[in-house]
Amino acid sequence: GDSSIDEAFLEKQMELFTAVYKDRELLGWYTVATEATARHLALHKEFLKYNESPLFLLMDPSPSTESKDLPITIFEYELHMVNETPTMLFVSIPFQLETLQAEQIAMEQVAKQTPVDGESTLDAHIDNVDSSLKTLRQRVDIMVSYLDLVAADRVPVDYGLLRQIANLCDHLPANDIPDLDADFREDYNDSLAVALLATLTKSASTASQLTDNFMTIHNHGSKLA
Repeated sequence: GDSSIDEAFLEKQMELFTAVYKDRELLGWYTVATEATARHLALHKEFLKYNESPLFLLMDPSPSTESKDLPITIFEYELHMVNETPTMLFVSIPFQLETLQAEQIAMEQVAKQTPVDGESTLDAHIDNVDSSLKTLRQRVDIMVSYLDLVAADRVPVDYGLLRQIANLCDHLPANDIPDLDADFREDYNDSLAVALLATLTKSASTASQLTDNFMTIHNHGSKLA
C-alpha cells in the first residue's frame, strides 16, 4: 500500500513524550529491512514536517553470520545530482556507540553472562536450580505420601513429625495470589532478556573496537562516491 504515517497518532505520542522529557525531540524513525527502498524514501519525506534533517535507522533482519558489525545502518536525506537532475537520496552516515559510565558498569555486569565454552553462567545457574527443585519435589512427595498414609490409618501417627510439617507449611509463601503467575513469567522473561542482552553487548563491543580501528586507519573517514 501507500507509504504514510498516522500523523494524529505520532503527534499525540510526541506530545506525551515531550511533556515528560522537555529537552528531547524526534530525531527520526527506524524499520526492519535488508535494504533501503523508494518506499522508505517516500515515508522518510513525511518526517521532514517534524525534523528538518531526520535520521533513518535500518535494521537488517538477516545479517551475515560472519559479520562482526552491528546489523544496522543510519541514513540521512541529501540532494544529489543524478543525470543532471537534482534528486533526493539516502546517504549512509558513520556512527559510534557511546555510553555513560553507569551504562558501562551495567553492561559489564551483563557481559559476564556471555557463553563460555558453549554454556553461559545463566545456563549453569538454571541447571543448579533445576536440580534443587527436583530434590525438593522428591522430598515433598515423601511428606505427602506420609500424610496420605496417616489419614488412611495405615501408619502410626507421629505428632512430633506432624508439628514439623505444619511448621514448615506455615513458612511457605501463599501460592493462591493472582499475581504470582504473572510475577513468575516476568522473572522468566527478565532472565531471557539478560541472556539476549549479553550477546548483544558482546557484539556491540566487538563492533565498537572494529570501528575504532577503522577510524584510526582511515582518519579522514569514508568518502561517498
